[in-house]
Amino acid sequence: MSDGDKSTNTGGSSFWSTLPGILTGLAGVIGAITALIVGLKEANLIGQTPAPPEPAPSQPESEPSQPVEAVAVDDIPFGDDEEFALDFQFYSESPEYKSMFVSADDQGLLGYGWAEGEASQEAADAAAQADCQDDLLEIGVEAACEIYAIGDEIVW
Repeated sequence: MSDGDKSTNTGGSSFWSTLPGILTGLAGVIGAITALIVGLKEANLIGQTPAPPEPAPSQPESEPSQPVEAVAVDDIPFGDDEEFALDFQFYSESPEYKSMFVSADDQGLLGYGWAEGEASQEAADAAAQADCQDDLLEIGVEAACEIYAIGDEIVW
């Protein structure tokens, strides 16, 4: 072969400026970017789905009272009323926040109401008082409901 048979680039343009050169360059860049993304994902540096935030535990408005030892029914006011004694036992085992209201008229008729598992002590007090008022309407007692127990403490 002689020097004249060699092919030379006489037009001054390089391979990278031709359509096949441009396509080859783009394929190389796309391949490099893809390899970089895959590598970063495998290293857990990108693409992690964050865990949803856990809801903050709801804080009660005030601390619930700690359960106390069971009270003997004979030791509580109105404990001699069998229905009241059974309901008070249920109440005493109920979750916080809880409250109980009672009312007795001059003839010894007893009305009462309670609420348990409320969001706050104030809500338990309001619900228990309303329940007591409803009970008084049912039995026909005309007297005011008064607080009997707040949480596990008898305050009557």
